[in-house]
Amino acid sequence: MTDKPAYGELEQRIKELEEETVESKQTEETLRATEERFRFIYEESPVGIEIYDSKGQLLHANKACLDIFGVVDERQIKGFRLFDDPNLADKEKSKLRKGQMVRYEAAFDFDLVKKNDLYDTTKSGIAYLDVVITPLASKDNDGSGEYLVQVQDNTERKQAEAAAQTEMDKLETITQNIGAGLCIISKDYRTQWANKVLKQIFGEVEGKVCYETFNQQTNVCPNCGVREIFETGKEEVVHEEAGKDADGQTIWSEIIATPIRDKDGNIVSALELVVPITKRKQAEEKLKRAHNDLERRVVERTADLEKANKALKAEVAERSKAEEAMWASEVQFRTIFEVASVGIVQVDPRNGQMIRYNEKYRKITGYTDTELRAKKFPDLTHPDDRQHDWDIFSKAVRGEMPYYQNEKRYVRKDGSIIWVRINAAFIRDDSGQPIRTVAICEDITERKDLEEQLRQSHKMEAIGTLGGGIAHDLINMLGIILGNT
Repeated sequence: MTDKPAYGELEQRIKELEEETVESKQTEETLRATEERFRFIYEESPVGIEIYDSKGQLLHANKACLDIFGVVDERQIKGFRLFDDPNLADKEKSKLRKGQMVRYEAAFDFDLVKKNDLYDTTKSGIAYLDVVITPLASKDNDGSGEYLVQVQDNTERKQAEAAAQTEMDKLETITQNIGAGLCIISKDYRTQWANKVLKQIFGEVEGKVCYETFNQQTNVCPNCGVREIFETGKEEVVHEEAGKDADGQTIWSEIIATPIRDKDGNIVSALELVVPITKRKQAEEKLKRAHNDLERRVVERTADLEKANKALKAEVAERSKAEEAMWASEVQFRTIFEVASVGIVQVDPRNGQMIRYNEKYRKITGYTDTELRAKKFPDLTHPDDRQHDWDIFSKAVRGEMPYYQNEKRYVRKDGSIIWVRINAAFIRDDSGQPIRTVAICEDITERKDLEEQLRQSHKMEAIGTLGGGIAHDLINMLGIILGNT
């Protein structure tokens, strides 16, 4: 017969049971609290969550998931089969059946869901979803566990990326059309991005240090506009810079640098608009040399004119002298007249009739001696310049101007158009009336061509001004890009 437990032993056992009961209740409360927390997280998660049973039938979906798929009542989709989803590729289905996790980003077609009458949805069109499906092991690890599906709607991000790409394409088109390079420089002076034009000029520059790539320098360039923006916060810095292109040739660029700021207004990088101005620089140098040469030639031609004018005055003053002296003077004038390296012509100031001209003038105009004798001073002038030129000539004849000087166009005998510079002086009688006009004609077509080249190159400066105006608009475009990458 078993001995009955003593009273003290029973009392101790009762106490232990009470403690176990208290501990069990605490554990249950802890589990209940934990379950409530997980349920709260599950229900309030911004990520869509679905739970499927081992056969792939939907057991539950949280609110975020219902919103993503446009489901009003969860009961409408209870029992939906995961493996019947037309948006789930066969490759992913095979992995899931093998117990492998699947992650994919795909375009979810709501119209296809409606067509197959899978479930009622308020959504239509295409949504871009990031989906992670995780097979959950069963308690017995027999491969019959459930499936946890996490869904995130990336449609807005995809649309933003598409919009950003559209803006990027516009940016490329704009800069390609104006022939300007564009790049983004980080605060450590690396090229974060460059457009096609800049890459065509300097080669592949993205990720490289700008002053090493563009200017072959070991340190930041002394007049770097980007550095000035980083240090001073200026909204725009414009400067001209010489560098080397991808072939090692020296090129000149006008660089317009502007800051790129984050949402708090802090400068995070800089935008550089690079306008090629090499042709303009070359044209300026050519024009400078041409101007210097022209000044020298003007001095020489003026001296020739003064000599010719003095000779003519001497001829008039000595008209009453002996025939011998007159002849000697005539020989002297003729020599100067004929051997001069510029065209010289004598004109009747009263009607513009040409009286005398040298060989150089005939070569400039292309007319023969006989043909020139039949022409008047205005006849060779281009029709568009004729009235203005005759007004200047008439003022000089009347003494309203000390002399006649003009640059105008001539129409040569062969129909070609040239530019000439005419300097004319008047020989007047004792009463001040002009009796003879002596003019020096110089072909300046080459100089005019150089000036036209310079004007063309100045169009690039206009592009620079345009670049400054659009630089902030370009930053807005890039802001979309940077804000969604």
